[in-house]
Amino acid sequence: VGPKKTRVDVHRRQLCETSPFFEAAFNRHFREKVGTMNLVEDDLHAFEHFVQWAYERDMDIPLEDDKDRFMARMRELIEVHLLADKYDIPALKNHIIQILFDAVKHGQ
Repeated sequence: VGPKKTRVDVHRRQLCETSPFFEAAFNRHFREKVGTMNLVEDDLHAFEHFVQWAYERDMDIPLEDDKDRFMARMRELIEVHLLADKYDIPALKNHIIQILFDAVKHGQ
């Protein structure tokens, strides 16, 4: 994942259950069923958060009180949201929107 092609191990089932893209890539529409994929254009940290969510249906992105750290966390959430949009994962997109909404609602 990412320009450095960092290896991220994920169970195929987790990917396929969360995304129609991965379901097609691993099981259906692609000419050859693959066991690995190169996702060089994706952000590694965003993909790691997606993997955590795929297993736990939650992500560990604590929103900090410090303004700079808070903004960094917000950028992380936006990167994950973009990834969720790219791979057609509406439940993850909704999860991120809820985190953002709660952060704004509680004045963080």
